[in-house]
Amino acid sequence: MRKVLFIAHYFPPLVSSGSFRPVKFVKYLEEFSWQATVISTKPVDDSEIDLTLSDDIPDNVCVLRILTPLPKPRDRLIRWLVKFAPKFGGSIQCAFDKSWQPSSTLLRVFRLFIKSILFPLTLIQYPPIDPEFYWSMKIIPPAVKLIRADRMAVIFTTSAPWSSLLSGLLLKIVTRKPWVADLRDPWTKDEHRYRIKGWRRVFDKFIEKLCLANADIVIGVTPKWLEDLKGITGEYSAAGKFELITNGYDELDFCGIDLPGLKYDSEIIISHVGSMFQGGLEPLLFGIQQVNGSLRGKIKFRFTGYMHPEDQALLDKSDVSKLIEFQPRRINHTQSVQQMRESHVLFLSLPFDYYPGKLFEYMRLGRPVLAVVPGGSAGELIKQAGIGYVVDHAEPEHLSEVLQQIATDYDQFTKMYYQPDWGYISQFERRNLTRQLSEVLNRVVTQ
Repeated sequence: MRKVLFIAHYFPPLVSSGSFRPVKFVKYLEEFSWQATVISTKPVDDSEIDLTLSDDIPDNVCVLRILTPLPKPRDRLIRWLVKFAPKFGGSIQCAFDKSWQPSSTLLRVFRLFIKSILFPLTLIQYPPIDPEFYWSMKIIPPAVKLIRADRMAVIFTTSAPWSSLLSGLLLKIVTRKPWVADLRDPWTKDEHRYRIKGWRRVFDKFIEKLCLANADIVIGVTPKWLEDLKGITGEYSAAGKFELITNGYDELDFCGIDLPGLKYDSEIIISHVGSMFQGGLEPLLFGIQQVNGSLRGKIKFRFTGYMHPEDQALLDKSDVSKLIEFQPRRINHTQSVQQMRESHVLFLSLPFDYYPGKLFEYMRLGRPVLAVVPGGSAGELIKQAGIGYVVDHAEPEHLSEVLQQIATDYDQFTKMYYQPDWGYISQFERRNLTRQLSEVLNRVVTQ
């Protein structure tokens, strides 16, 4: 049996959407003659833990957990200055507050002076690439020992964090082992979430291109992102270097789960479980406002998980907020599946072209999906799987029409738009996706 070293900062029991992909690979790899050893971070408090996720870690898989260093020398110095020089402490604290716009020229000069003097400490506290940079460097020595002692055949990194790409590159150079770089999310190509400017952006793009160009195989999770990754290195014709392995669902997570018969004569529940991206709520609020007032009372939305503060503010100000039940607290994976199965419709809203991991669980769950997404990957996936209705994110006025149909004739909505193609859906089962990964690993060790 061949051995692979997994570098996965997010890994159970750490609560993160990024934990699911690596642990599901690790769970099934042994069936395909690969044994994984994992290097991950160490949770610092109970709020970051979901112990139910650890059930997927095989007993014979070694997981080395290394605490992520997060030095804060600038903050410590500022606290000291505030304590021993209170006269200037307030201005020093405000110097790094972007919302502070001093009217006095003297204060503006003082602000520039303080930021310049403390720049080295700022750079230490906020290192290039991402805050996990120190973790990605700290794991290099133990990773080298593991690779050499256990004769690892392949190095596998999954990002984010992006600094783990640098870990993979350095480990490849030191050990001369092949390296597979798995990118769950886009980095500098992410127009909606990557907003860094100046020299940091230039540096990040340089590191991204350097790492991807030197990886033996690069894995992306959507076709669009895979094309973006090719564009970063310019290797459009590199045969076999770029592979698509999507996210998916684990059949065992749904074993023994019967879908209850739901009453819908009084209230129809439409649920969204998990984080919602900024901008995802606005088209829904617009659509609900256009629904006939007498029908609004038949629809209730349940949102559980993180919501961006700007979207929360929109929700609080909306005159239809009473139709939306929002629970910001995290729930474990078992509870999330339970909540989804108790819903009539599963809701998805994305402001950009992407399909999140929850979409594949939506596929398997057996409830129709209502999606508000841009034209592209997610919409095509839903249509091909036959699991629901897609509204273009740029045309939210159409959402009110389908909401009215759901409210007046849920059965008809389901018959029209929920016709799942289980043959197509089964390709996204985690065991099948792990088979794809094993084929990639087999190929990279023989290149």
